[in-house]
This record gives sequence, structure tokens and C-alpha cells, in this order.
Amino acid sequence: MEPEELNNLADHGDSASEIAEEIRGFQAGLKEYVAGLLGGADGVDDLVQETNLFLWERREEFLPGSNFRAWAMRVAWFKVMAERRDRLREGRVVFSEPMLEQLAARAAERLGESDQRLDALRRCLDRSRPQDRRILEWKYSRRASLTELAEANGCAPNAMHKMISRLRLALRHCVEKQLGNEHS
Repeated sequence: MEPEELNNLADHGDSASEIAEEIRGFQAGLKEYVAGLLGGADGVDDLVQETNLFLWERREEFLPGSNFRAWAMRVAWFKVMAERRDRLREGRVVFSEPMLEQLAARAAERLGESDQRLDALRRCLDRSRPQDRRILEWKYSRRASLTELAEANGCAPNAMHKMISRLRLALRHCVEKQLGNEHS
């Protein structure tokens, strides 16, 4: 199930569209998790696809309010173990099972850290001036070029580049401060 296909699932009811949103929102993390367990890019997209399909087909089994990411990672773990079993038969195993368990634990930890950084970034963006948020949204969500941004804001592309650099630096400092406060 491709992420684009998830966009068309809203007409399946509230809980189904919530699951579709959860799956869509976890694609980067899921891919990172699977790639870390497989030890490379060979087969990652296929296993992510299989995991997405399983999650969607078994969406009724997911308990609302429980940890979707933990469920998705557990499903991916079993998909990776099945792939490992196949590779073992072919003599293409990269990691031992205990090593895979260590990698899975570390990947889950990294994903948790990513969630904390993302939450901190959201809080920092919420505190930003509306015009600064708009520029960052155009640059990173809409993927506008510096020239387009400069024209829309009545300045030179070089000046826009400097402005975006300053905004990014301010956001980085804010995120670091937020994360430092959480760990104190």
C-alpha cells in the first residue's frame, strides 16, 4: 500500500481514517526502523509495503488510544524476522538474532528521540511570528524555491536565503532549549 493510496481511505469511517493517518504519519520512521534491521536498503521498501498492508488489513485489531507506533514496529519486526529466515536459507544473513534485537531496541529509542525533537519543533513554531512560520511553510512544506519566496516577499533571493538561515538557526536553538528543559 503506497502512502498516496492512504490519502484515499478517508471514506472508510473515522477509525479507518485515523489508522490511515497513523500509517501515513509513520512512513519515514517505519522505513528507518526496517532499514536498520535489514542492514541496508535491499528489500526495505518491500517490507515497509508488506507492513503497511498488514496494518491496514488488521486495522480492526488496533485498540484506539494504544501505541500505534509500537504496534507497527512489532509487525515490522515479524516481517523482518520472516525475511531473515528466508535469507538464512539462502546464506545471506547480515545480523544474528540477538544483534537484531539490539538494533530494534536502539531504533525504537531513536524514533522516540525523533518524536521528542518533532514535538519541540512544533512548540517552537507555535511561538514563531506568523510571517516567519509562513515563510518556513512555503519553503519546506510547499517546497517553494528561494526565487519564488523572494518574489512573494519583495526581496532578493540572497536576502531570502539569509532570512531562512536565521529562522532555522533560531528554531534549532529553541528546539535545543526545549529538549534541554525536558531532560532537566
